[in-house]
Amino acid sequence: MKYVAFVALLALVSAIDEKKEEQPQQRGLVWPLPDPQSEGDLMLHGSISFDRVQALHKQKLEDDVDKATWSHGRQFLRRVQRYFEETSDFRVNPVLCRDSRQLNGTNNRWEIEIPHQPEEKDAEKKPVQNDQPQQKEKSEKIEKADDVPHSNKTSNETETEKPSLKPEPVKTQVNPTPESYEAQRNKFYDQVGANFARLLIREHRKEQLSQEETQYLAHWNSDEAVHYGSLAIYCNEGENIKEIKKQLKTYLEDNQ
Repeated sequence: MKYVAFVALLALVSAIDEKKEEQPQQRGLVWPLPDPQSEGDLMLHGSISFDRVQALHKQKLEDDVDKATWSHGRQFLRRVQRYFEETSDFRVNPVLCRDSRQLNGTNNRWEIEIPHQPEEKDAEKKPVQNDQPQQKEKSEKIEKADDVPHSNKTSNETETEKPSLKPEPVKTQVNPTPESYEAQRNKFYDQVGANFARLLIREHRKEQLSQEETQYLAHWNSDEAVHYGSLAIYCNEGENIKEIKKQLKTYLEDNQ
């Protein structure tokens, strides 16, 4: 009798464990993402935030990425504005500014953007008709194959209209050849920016974030993020602190 009870208890514990595994796990950070503990990424984040807010100023925001970037960027720039106001003697060595522009240019690394998936070409969807008998017969076979219903076709085409919020972990190649280095690098940074954009969109939509995600986003408004970001903004915007303050006032007073 004790043995039967013991077996029943094991079965109950196993069932509980299986039920736990079936429950959705709390979503965490997905690699790759910008590193908030990297001086270069903190500087690049500052210049990107300024550039995107400047570009989106007075525009009608319809894209989710633009809305999230505008909200996140202005929140960050408010702290930058306060830092410039409190630091009257803010200056950066011109040589360091030159190096900053060269190493952290927005065109050389990640951007807060989700790349659009290329649309399928019509030539790939429809066979080319030909007067030749063999080609005509081949085309008819292709057309019949296309007539087979695909349950996921319509939904997939619809999904490409909007950026997917599902993060894409990077796929690295072991020992890449020198010829593939630049392509691998560009692909990596595309994923960095896309994953960051997806996280900002979820924050903007006020979706529930994990503790790890919340802590990660908080780093981008930390003191060090503001300081390094301000340095990059100063260098990229002509090293004219008065003009930068004027621009910040314009972008941040707008209630768009």
